[in-house]
Amino acid sequence: MVGGLQVPPGQPKKSVMGPERYGILAAAITTGDHVRVGTEDYGYDRWGKPAQASELVTELVGLAEALGRPVATPEEARKMLAFGPAQ
Repeated sequence: MVGGLQVPPGQPKKSVMGPERYGILAAAITTGDHVRVGTEDYGYDRWGKPAQASELVTELVGLAEALGRPVATPEEARKMLAFGPAQ
C-alpha cells in the first residue's frame, strides 16, 4: 500500500507498508527520494519475521549503502525535516 503523508514542503510524500516495501524503497532510493521505516508502518523484516524498529533501520541502511546512497545523520535528518535540535 502506498499513500501520502504530511511532511515539509519539498520533501517526498510516500509511505509504504507491507511485504513489498523493499522493492518500492529501493526504487525510491535510486530516484533520489528520502525514505524511512518503522514498526508503526510494518513491523516485520524482509523475511516476514517480527522486527524491532532498529532492525528495520539497519536493513534500510544496508539497502541504501548497497545502492550507493549516503544515509543522513540524525542531525541532517532533523534539518531536512525542519525539526529543532534534539532535547
